[in-house]
Amino acid sequence: ITANPDAQPLRKIWELGGTMVQRMGSAFGSIGDINGDSLDDFGVYSGLDHTWRLFLGNRDSLSRTPFQTWIGSSDIPPHPTLGRFWGTRPALGLSHYIREQVGASIIAFFTLEIFRTDSFRLDTVPSLVLDMRKMTPRMRSQPREVLGYDLDNDGYDELILYFAYDIRDSSIDRHPQVWIYRGGPNFQVDSPTVIIRDAEEQDDYGFQMYVGRFDDDPYPDLLYGFRRPTDRTSKLVIYFGRDGSPWNW
Repeated sequence: ITANPDAQPLRKIWELGGTMVQRMGSAFGSIGDINGDSLDDFGVYSGLDHTWRLFLGNRDSLSRTPFQTWIGSSDIPPHPTLGRFWGTRPALGLSHYIREQVGASIIAFFTLEIFRTDSFRLDTVPSLVLDMRKMTPRMRSQPREVLGYDLDNDGYDELILYFAYDIRDSSIDRHPQVWIYRGGPNFQVDSPTVIIRDAEEQDDYGFQMYVGRFDDDPYPDLLYGFRRPTDRTSKLVIYFGRDGSPWNW
């Protein structure tokens, strides 16, 4: 192996330390440009105190003091959810779980709180809350991935959740599902606009979901991976976007 004489050594510019128990950095990611300075801001999650710490980007030096913290949160998915669901400023989605006694068990219900940034600051009160307890019957599954992406090219991001399976009361539907909430001026999270259910395959784990442009057309494509419960083999599914796609309404 020959060293590249033109290579530039990496220099650490910021660090937020913690012990293994603290699980500092078990989730992290961009939270968009909150304060309008053209720099991305970012969040770091600590599993010990279930807290997102939010930091502002800076051209000179990054502060280790968060400008805002959000306690009682979760690291599933392992990143903040960012999307222009109302089409103007980006909104930030942070997840957490509400635990309730159901019979002899404690059930953790997934919740996503969505905060707007219209005034170049992060609202302290969520504009919308996606709460699985409000489903009928109540949804016990947790999504493997939560994304914001403009699927229909209208300037508004959709909120997209991927579930490996669906648990309601005592029944389990092991068919993978993608839930899509359409973005726009009337963006809502009361019920999905579209649910894509894989009727041919079953899943017992669920991997990741991704949205991108994989072929030479203007439509975004969607893919996800899963593991079959029968033989533990894996599969990648790709939905190519086109005029007749479920997310082109």
